[in-house]
Amino acid sequence: MDIRRLSDADKYMLYGLLLRKKRPPDAELRVLEIMRGPLSLDQKIDAILALHRELPGASAEQEEETAELLRPGYPASGRRKRRLRAVVADPYPEVTRLLAKCSLRWDLEFVQGEDVKQALYLVRKLRAHLVVCNLPLPPEERAEFARECRKRQSQVRLIFLAPPALEVPAPDPALQDWCRLLPKPINLNQVSEAVRELLGS
Repeated sequence: MDIRRLSDADKYMLYGLLLRKKRPPDAELRVLEIMRGPLSLDQKIDAILALHRELPGASAEQEEETAELLRPGYPASGRRKRRLRAVVADPYPEVTRLLAKCSLRWDLEFVQGEDVKQALYLVRKLRAHLVVCNLPLPPEERAEFARECRKRQSQVRLIFLAPPALEVPAPDPALQDWCRLLPKPINLNQVSEAVRELLGS
């Protein structure tokens, strides 16, 4: 697959799909090293695809199946509908991978944005329905980030993850209808409840 022909938004989608693929434990460690390495997005995708080609049972058909998800006209006949898109604002991949493993529960496709700028870009490009923010933002920056997301995608909803020590008084009333603040460590039942409240699913 020639990823140079893909748009930036499709590259991020492909990156998210590759992170969700099941791999042997040793391959998972290699993928983690790739994600944390000083590589560009294109280089990370190429490196993970190269790793997949080395795995036992790998085939060109499997790579083609991944590429098929990004082609115009998807979903094709007989395929499931495209799931709603969610951006995870987090410099590290662990939260994105955890949520991706539970993605069928919420019918969401999770894509990582490593900082505020990248997350805001993805919100617009992917027409995201949800943002899960795991960045260490103080309350005023949290509210500003939420408003910037809404400027780019008017119906997007947000979940902020924060350590209990950073818990703050009642959030801005203007944000209450479309934002939730959840304590860390992550409780998937709390995330499920927040997703249900925000997206009605």
